[in-house]
Amino acid sequence: AGGNDISTAEKIALSHLAPADARFIGMRHSSTVCEELLAFCEKWYDLGVSLHIDEKVLKKIKSLHAPSARLNHVVVEWLKLNSSLSCPPTWSHLIKVIALLNMEGVAKELQQSHPVPRHSSSARNTANIASLGENSLLEVVDTISELKDQWQALGLALKLDPSVVKEISGTTPKDCLTKVVALWLRCDKVTPSWKGLVDCLLTGLWGDHSSIVNRIINKQPMAAVPVVSSEEQKVQAKRLYDEAMEKGYAECSTIRCLIHGSAGVGKTHVKHLLLKMPPPKLR
Repeated sequence: AGGNDISTAEKIALSHLAPADARFIGMRHSSTVCEELLAFCEKWYDLGVSLHIDEKVLKKIKSLHAPSARLNHVVVEWLKLNSSLSCPPTWSHLIKVIALLNMEGVAKELQQSHPVPRHSSSARNTANIASLGENSLLEVVDTISELKDQWQALGLALKLDPSVVKEISGTTPKDCLTKVVALWLRCDKVTPSWKGLVDCLLTGLWGDHSSIVNRIINKQPMAAVPVVSSEEQKVQAKRLYDEAMEKGYAECSTIRCLIHGSAGVGKTHVKHLLLKMPPPKLR
C-alpha cells in the first residue's frame, strides 16, 4: 500500500483475515458501525466515554475534527483501543453500552441486525471471577446503579484523584457514575476487584450500602473472601521468624495438592484463595 498498489494490498489483507465470527468487530467494520450509530452524532462524546476512550483523546477529536466526523473517529479509536485489550470489541458489548446511554431503540435495532450467537458450553465463564477489567464497566455500573447520586463520594472512596473527580461532568448522574467506574477500572495505582469495591462500600463513611454489598457477594462469592496484602504477609512472616529464633525451632507442615482442570476454569484463583492472596488479573 505504501507503493500505492492499493488493490493488491486489499487482496492480500482479505486473504489473511481471521475466520469470520459474527460476535467480533474489526477495523474493517468501522464504516458499518458508523452507519449503525448515526443517532449518536450529537452524543459522540458520551459514547466515547462509555467505550473507555481516554478523555484527552476525546478532547483532541473535538478540537481537530468537524462535528460530522467526530463519531467516525470515536469508533476508530474504540477499535484501536480494544485491539490491545484481552477482550476484542463485540456487537454485544456495543449494544449494552448503547442501552446504558438510554438509547434502547437503537440497541434493539442493532440486536436484530447483529444477533449474538450462543456460546458453546465449553466457553470460558468469567462471571464469578473477582478481579475486574475494563470490559466489566457495564456490569459494575448496573450492580451499583443506586449510587448514581453519590458518584462523587464513590470516586473519592475508590481513591481516585480528587481533582479528576471534580472535573467529571455528564448529562445525567448515571453518566457521571459510569465515568467514575471507568476511571477506577483504568487506574494504575490499584488492582480493581469486586473485593476492593465491597471494602469501599463497607467503610460506612458515606452511608449504609449493605444491600449493594449483599448483592455483589451473591453474584461474586469471592468478594467476601478476606485477602491478605503483601505488607500483611511480610509482618506475619517476620513475627513467625522472631518466634522461631526465640524458641530455637519452628514447626512446619507440608501439604501437596493437585489441582486439575482445563485452561480458564479457575485453578490459579483457587490457589490464591487458599493462600489468602489477591486474585490474579484476568487474562
